Amino acid sequence: MKIDAYSHILPEIYRQALLKRGDMEYVHSPRILTHTEVRMEFLKDFPDVANVLIPMQLPWTSNLSAETAVYLAKLHNDAVAAEMQEYPDTLIAAVAVMPLNDIDNCIAEADRAINQLGMKGIHLPCSFFGEGPDSDRIRPLLERMAEFDLPVWLHPWPAISKRVVAPGSGGWEMLAETADAMFHLACSGIFEKCPDIKIVVHHGGAYIPFFHYRMKSQHFDMMGPDGKVMPPSRAYEDGFTEPDHTASDMYYNNLRKFYADTAFYGIAAPPIKACYDFYGPDRLLFGTDFPLPTERELAPTIDAVNSLDIPDADREKIYESNIKRILKL
Repeated sequence: MKIDAYSHILPEIYRQALLKRGDMEYVHSPRILTHTEVRMEFLKDFPDVANVLIPMQLPWTSNLSAETAVYLAKLHNDAVAAEMQEYPDTLIAAVAVMPLNDIDNCIAEADRAINQLGMKGIHLPCSFFGEGPDSDRIRPLLERMAEFDLPVWLHPWPAISKRVVAPGSGGWEMLAETADAMFHLACSGIFEKCPDIKIVVHHGGAYIPFFHYRMKSQHFDMMGPDGKVMPPSRAYEDGFTEPDHTASDMYYNNLRKFYADTAFYGIAAPPIKACYDFYGPDRLLFGTDFPLPTERELAPTIDAVNSLDIPDADREKIYESNIKRILKL
């Protein structure tokens, strides 16, 4: 079996509720994203592929109240749970969307989604109007998920970031947001307080597997024993001593503790292999972003994973056993 650990869904009943409110963010969504019968018809050609259903974000650009965010999150999560019940052999797990503007509501909805709906994790943006998932406000939600021993899925969303985005640069900004979120989480202490926390990142973790040595030399190696970064000018002062790298190595190694997917699109084998080398075979998950940007990305991603020069046992981990393990399937 091949389990797509990062396949999106937008239930039509939820989309229609947004349109009635005047939220037009998802007005042009493809039917394969919103109508499960269309998804299932396409997947007939891939009988060994199952989906972990990942939500889209709530329409945060509409300035949602806490009450409305809870209502929409429950509507979405209930609809996805119903889809899972209808197609349990293919839609084998789902992740809950969170009413992130109130953290108490988030924890309550995470509890409900997991305990009552049988969902297997939660979904968070990499930046919530400039607030990263490493913030003190969001920390209790991460700790709650560590108690559940179920993953947090991170997804970039430039529309709710405070970044200054150049026209047409959404894809680039998504990668930058992902790398930023990973970097700050690695240095936040969450992996030290909750050593078994599971965080899944999209698109292989963006720039991290390719530029981690650069990050190490330009940031982590400049840390002092307290984990704070020393000003670069200190390196040129008389009597400067090399900092103790115990703390910096700890934070740097946290970058390898994320779980990353294989959603690179197109000629994907080289970046997937880089992720395999960086995270290791136990933290790489088959994931395609299905059905975005189009459903045509599924087959090439399978071809890419099949082409990797790795042991068959590791390929099986990527396709199936890693995600089953962290979701307790």
